[in-house]
Amino acid sequence: MPLAGIALAPLLVSPHAPSSPRGSVAVSVEAARRRRALRRVRCSAAAASGGDGDAGELSRATLLWRAAKLPIYSVALVPLTVGTAAAYNHAGLFFARRYFGLLAAAILVITWLNLSSNDVYDSDTGADKNKKESVVNIVGSWAVTQYAANVPLLFGFGGLFWAFTEAGDVRFITLVLCAILCGYVSQVF
Repeated sequence: MPLAGIALAPLLVSPHAPSSPRGSVAVSVEAARRRRALRRVRCSAAAASGGDGDAGELSRATLLWRAAKLPIYSVALVPLTVGTAAAYNHAGLFFARRYFGLLAAAILVITWLNLSSNDVYDSDTGADKNKKESVVNIVGSWAVTQYAANVPLLFGFGGLFWAFTEAGDVRFITLVLCAILCGYVSQVF
């Protein structure tokens, strides 16, 4: 069930549903199953929203999957794809190697923004102290997360400078660096 479905599940299942006759064993077993299912949904919804849900219910892999924040990478995919489509429509050329190189570089820079300026900064301010999906809380070390965040930044800059040399236009690298700076500033402040 998607995260939104988990969060909305308590709203969709009413604890005040009309009760059925309790005379039958099959009916009481079914009622017990519904109560257990409702309890699981409530715990999952509380854990998904960062509430006081049962922490043992979520595995480390699930927490890492949530910490990855996959929808944020659409910020790299959509503009690059739309720009590539517009350039193809205008010039009739598509450079697949440049497109995928820029996509990988953009994803790496966004990974750095997510780890460094979001998770590490929130850990410094105490905003993520009780958030189970925080990378700093999962890893257990602010410094390891910060150093690990710098690796994708270096590779991302390498990809961006490669694309800059391919394009041969100074405006490209200037605008991209300004965009990265704006992304960092908007995350921190």
